[in-house]
Amino acid sequence: MELSLTSFLIVCPVCFFVGVMNASVGGGGLISLPAMLLVGLPPHMAIGTNKLQAICGLSIALFRYAKSGLIELKLAIPTVACALVGSLIGSNLSLLVPAHILSYIVVGVLPIVAIFVFKRDSFIDDSDRELVLDRRTYLTACACSAVIGAYDGFYGPGAGTFYVIAFCMIVQMGARQASAQAKVVNLSTNVAATIVFLVNGYVCLPLGLAGGVCGMLGAWLGAGLVIRDGARIMKPLIALAFILVVVKLVGGF
Repeated sequence: MELSLTSFLIVCPVCFFVGVMNASVGGGGLISLPAMLLVGLPPHMAIGTNKLQAICGLSIALFRYAKSGLIELKLAIPTVACALVGSLIGSNLSLLVPAHILSYIVVGVLPIVAIFVFKRDSFIDDSDRELVLDRRTYLTACACSAVIGAYDGFYGPGAGTFYVIAFCMIVQMGARQASAQAKVVNLSTNVAATIVFLVNGYVCLPLGLAGGVCGMLGAWLGAGLVIRDGARIMKPLIALAFILVVVKLVGGF
């Protein structure tokens, strides 16, 4: 498809903000995917392009978290493996769904995802909690990664937030560490899904790469905010994301 300058002027600023969101609480896809659809990308192309730009921002966020010592590699390896399996299954299922049906799914899922994302009790402060790498931790983290990975591969928006919520509430991590571990898993699922969409010709490279550069700048800022302020910065970002989604839905999808 032909892209106009307006397409880039719409998508690039959105991707900067999405980079901030994805690097902190996730949920940026709730905003970037509608932006991709708004500039005229077909549903499958919009999802594939959205995942490409997300990879760029998540890579920068992961770098900042790793540099701050917030990544637990022993837990990251098995959760990434489980998330990759789920993502590959989900993304292949997505390609089997006709474009017009996928459009209805996109519109129908957004409000549901936004409600879960907005739950204020989903995030807890780090306190002095120490992550215990026992059998329960591995099992819950791997199960959450596989299930959310399948959702991420099939659709995606809100998956990063679901990882953070699951790691906080089910695996019982602190907010900063949950956000950091979520980036490891979320990046892997986005890479896997992007490969599937790219091979099948459902990625708009110029728009995805331009959005990715802007997302990297936003991700550098967002990761820094979480490292400094933790759960305190997460709640207002969640609220802001929800407000933007509601405004978008009311204004017409």
